[in-house]
Amino acid sequence: MKPIQTMLWQALMLTAALLWDQAAAQTTQNICDLADEGLEVSVGKQSRGLQFMRRTGNEVWLTRETFKPGEEGYTVQALTCEGITYLKLSSQLDLKLDFSSLILNLSPNFALLSRREVNIEPVAQQDTLDVLLLQMPFSAALRGTGILAESLSGSFAVAPVLQYSDFTFSASSKLGYNRLLPEGWTVTEPSAKLAWQFDPAGTAQLIYQNPPLTVPGRLSGVQVGWHQVPPRIMEPIILQLPLESQVQVFLEGELLYAGRQLPGTLQLKGIVLPRKQGEVRVDIRDSTGRSIQRFAFADTGNLTPDEWQLWGEAGWWNSVQQPDLPVVGFRASYHLASNMLLTGQAHWAPGDWSASTQLYQTSEGEGAMLGLTLKDTFTGPLAVEGQGTYTQHWGPVFLRLNGEGNFPDWNTSRLGLGLGFQQNQWKMYGQAQYQLSGAFSGGVGAELRITPDLLLSGNLNWTGSDRRPDVRVGLRWNPTSNSEVSLQHAGRLQGSARIQWSESLETQVSADAQMVQGSVQYKGPVNAQLAVNSSQQWQSAVSGTLTVAGDQVTLGDAPVAPVALLLHTGQPDLPIRLNGEGAGRTNAAGDLLITGLRVDITYNIAVDPNTLPIELGVQNVNLSVRISRQGILPVDWKSNFVVSRWITFFWNPQEKAAGAALQAAGQTIYLDDEGQALLPPSLQGVTGRLVLEDRFCAVTLSTADQVMCQENPAASSAAP
Repeated sequence: MKPIQTMLWQALMLTAALLWDQAAAQTTQNICDLADEGLEVSVGKQSRGLQFMRRTGNEVWLTRETFKPGEEGYTVQALTCEGITYLKLSSQLDLKLDFSSLILNLSPNFALLSRREVNIEPVAQQDTLDVLLLQMPFSAALRGTGILAESLSGSFAVAPVLQYSDFTFSASSKLGYNRLLPEGWTVTEPSAKLAWQFDPAGTAQLIYQNPPLTVPGRLSGVQVGWHQVPPRIMEPIILQLPLESQVQVFLEGELLYAGRQLPGTLQLKGIVLPRKQGEVRVDIRDSTGRSIQRFAFADTGNLTPDEWQLWGEAGWWNSVQQPDLPVVGFRASYHLASNMLLTGQAHWAPGDWSASTQLYQTSEGEGAMLGLTLKDTFTGPLAVEGQGTYTQHWGPVFLRLNGEGNFPDWNTSRLGLGLGFQQNQWKMYGQAQYQLSGAFSGGVGAELRITPDLLLSGNLNWTGSDRRPDVRVGLRWNPTSNSEVSLQHAGRLQGSARIQWSESLETQVSADAQMVQGSVQYKGPVNAQLAVNSSQQWQSAVSGTLTVAGDQVTLGDAPVAPVALLLHTGQPDLPIRLNGEGAGRTNAAGDLLITGLRVDITYNIAVDPNTLPIELGVQNVNLSVRISRQGILPVDWKSNFVVSRWITFFWNPQEKAAGAALQAAGQTIYLDDEGQALLPPSLQGVTGRLVLEDRFCAVTLSTADQVMCQENPAASSAAP
């Protein structure tokens, strides 16, 4: 640039700067020269009380005290006049100024406020103790005819499982007896397994006469498995907070996050969801009140994208055709997407091998499966099998197609078609299947719900070899939710009735023209069943699981698993729920051993405060735990429970302090008509006083159930 042009440019910039400074000074002078206008200001429906405002043109200025932390985006400039700071409001704010009432309302504008993210961590995993855990499922059955039991037979089976640290040993055997057999007693071949969880995702196990993964029969050898289950993460939750708020996030009653957040847009990320359906609840509290937002999530159907599982096995195979045959095999599955699963398996043995794969796909109202199998067995040539199914829903209409093709045995190939309709109280369906050999079968049926408690049903089925179709008609009545009466005609008339007297006791009776039979079932720590019929035949059975962990011995019917939870509450006979289901009651020491659990699953332990005695209080009704490895997890929940005591107060040995008020430790507790009050343990050893109108006296709270005034109750106008 030439020198003369440079000088002119510098002069122009200097002039512009002087004009800008003069305009700013003029603006400052104009604002500072204006008089204050007092008015009630609210921001996001929260009152900020009486504040001072200055206005010029379209500009509105409010004192700094009007705004709270996090609302800096609502202002664009600050000026100080005579020691008071005024803030210029953004032109993007929606202002409602009522001059008649002198009220100014500022509506939230989240575009001007900050955006923040909170990453919600899952429940921390808790490590287990290396304690020996013994679980022993058992069952026994006895059958006979007549009182003398001429045809007596029975069986006893036991399958102990011993778990310590990362190792699990299990075995099973069955002992049988039959009076009609020459040998009488029989013993089935026992089986055993030793498993080692060498990694949270990996397991290796030695097995003896256990079911194989890839072939029918029994296998003695080794199996190794590995799996990966990526966590199911919820889509981010977006919250708009007009004011500073206390935010709490709950997943199925479990508190995941609690904290204070400034106004603005808040994004909640990283919420790990279970596979079942449920909801995330967000509780928002600010100075104007409380709001709850709910975010539902669906059942994944046990499909998580990128989840995979791989198992391999090798050993000696006892097949139907030949015992002790060496075999190797593998089985794998991979979830391609949340609605698509690919599986495959293969095995090889001398003279016998197979390989198969299946692809499953589901979507809203639609599902499909395609499969292909190759196999070569001892008894035949190489065979190819293909399978496929397709289902579709159109509102109340249901369609199902299925087919199977076999080579070289084409005659066993078949095609199937199913149709259904369900709407209101009607349900109708039909199906047909054709085999290339010429065989044909089919059926139709219908159900009509006459009333909510009464169901009429009928169906007709036939095959190519039947001379006449099989016809069935039934009527079912549920007079209560725990009872059922049904009639059915299928060649002859049959009837039955069932009553569930309680959660643990159920009876059932059935009859036709030839026989009457009845049964009683009991479900408890040990399940039991007894059944008899009019032909003098009877059978009985018992089953249960004995669990021993340290000094804890329990009987129950929980599934056997190498993970358990030992809950300490200090409160005897306390009902406990686990993930919404009854888990049992604590023993006399207030402990409960919960078995049948799994690793990497979040469990919610809960009590129902409505079922607790009035003397027992709880601080939290829920507790969430996540177990990181096999073993027993001890959970100390004793501090969660507060046991209060009924105390009777006396003015003197002959007079109870009925209706008085106890003042102690900053609390006021009112006595009932018997002079009694329920006191928490925190008041033990505290000195207080009784007050009733103009009577008062000092009392000392101790472990005693009765408390007497320390001095004669005084009457004074100075009494509170």
